[in-house]
Amino acid sequence: MFFTVEEISLYAKRARLTSRKVSEELRGWSWPEPPVLPPSSRALPVSDLSGSICKSGRIIYLTYVKWMKVEPSVEALRGGLIHGAYVDAAETTRRLIYSGEALDGSTLRFLMADQYYEALKRLREYSSVPNFETLVKWIWDRATSTFSASLDKARDRSHSTKETLASIAVPFLVEYPLDGSLVGVSPNARADAFLPQIPMIVELKTGRRRRSHELSVAAYALAYESQYETPMDLGLLCYVRTEDGITYRCELLVVDDSLRSEFLEERDLRLKVLEEGVDPGLPKYCDQECPFLQYCGGKVRS
Repeated sequence: MFFTVEEISLYAKRARLTSRKVSEELRGWSWPEPPVLPPSSRALPVSDLSGSICKSGRIIYLTYVKWMKVEPSVEALRGGLIHGAYVDAAETTRRLIYSGEALDGSTLRFLMADQYYEALKRLREYSSVPNFETLVKWIWDRATSTFSASLDKARDRSHSTKETLASIAVPFLVEYPLDGSLVGVSPNARADAFLPQIPMIVELKTGRRRRSHELSVAAYALAYESQYETPMDLGLLCYVRTEDGITYRCELLVVDDSLRSEFLEERDLRLKVLEEGVDPGLPKYCDQECPFLQYCGGKVRS
């Protein structure tokens, strides 16, 4: 989550030692031909294409054809808060280093403590989330501790420029932009984080593990390959927990043929619903976290 140079080096070694084989026709740069070629010229966000909630794709019909609006769940808002605080902490650290104010770890810790209150203001759209301030504080403190230690290590190694110090203290990118329009993904897609040294996409998730989380990584990998024509065979899924502080567990994921094919099937189903504008009906069972559950009245698996 808050990756250090040392952690990225370990992931790079694991990446080198991990066997994987991806068929050429399932690479993102093969977008002009099936199966990567989208069934529609339109595109959707990764979260809508990966089938996270509605198996039949009716949620696409209700959201983008009928333009129905529902309030986000508490869990969705909590996930948004964690993501927002994560991005804010990384961006604030980089900004302070570039400004020349935080030239050592001690100074960075002092400035970040002050910036915490500004972060609360920037994240106020999530203020209804239970324990709002505590969650932000946990994330902010973890980021501050990690980045300040990394900054001191960077200073000890050599006389570095501000850019070099920032790239070592925060050796990853947040809210990494990708144009996935060639593969049916939004042209304004943003991965949670990106490790350019490998390269590898990182997805942060809360709540229970879902297959759709893996499909989201495949979506970003295909988008990356279509834009840069560079292989992306691996991704990281990081599950964040906030019971008694901020903890996380990251899983190395091979973006193999099976995962790519499954994502493309989900993508095609949802893009066809969008293109045809026909209600696909309810799935056999509905997800209890679906925001349209009360409207649809579908069955929930007991």
